[in-house]
Amino acid sequence: MSWATIMTKCNCDMCNESENEGEVMEINWQPCPFCGEVQELEIGEDVSVFSNHREYFVRCGNCGSRGPENSVSPNKAIELWNERKEG
Repeated sequence: MSWATIMTKCNCDMCNESENEGEVMEINWQPCPFCGEVQELEIGEDVSVFSNHREYFVRCGNCGSRGPENSVSPNKAIELWNERKEG
């Protein structure tokens, strides 16, 4: 399995509300299991309007696939993406 190190900025509310706003992070990603893309990977966030509950995940901007969701942090989303089981 090949990995890629990408410099990216997380745009989730958790990061935007902290002192790290605008900070570029170095993230080691596994490529998308469906299209093999690495450059188009991003951290996504879903927020429930009613409960303010947040779910973080990794999304491929090339093919639209999403990794497992978690309510802990964007970093946990990256960890789950990288630890996923292959076929």
